Amino acid sequence: MATNARSRKRKTRACKCGAKYNTDHRSQHIPVSKGERHFTVNPDTKPKQVDSIAEGGPHAGQLTRGIYEILDATDKRACWGTPGGPRPTAFNSAPGSGWILQYWKKIGPVPSG
Repeated sequence: MATNARSRKRKTRACKCGAKYNTDHRSQHIPVSKGERHFTVNPDTKPKQVDSIAEGGPHAGQLTRGIYEILDATDKRACWGTPGGPRPTAFNSAPGSGWILQYWKKIGPVPSG
């Protein structure tokens, strides 16, 4: 899945509950704040669109626009623009773009507790 030698696997967990999700980043290299975000999706566009608003942190209340694709039953990818910026148009994160390209893998059910 990596597209260049500088790509690294990040350890991040996301827990989705309705139209909210929490992130727990295990890497200090990800410039997205830990915490709850609200999101909406539009699966009728090409590529599919997703919007997210952080509840806290330095970008609280700002809209972050993205695109996503369901690759198979367990894999998904998303590309996010900068908070308050335009929506990405492709699945890449060229140097200087500020875009974040993510690959997500479902690893099992949400743990209880």
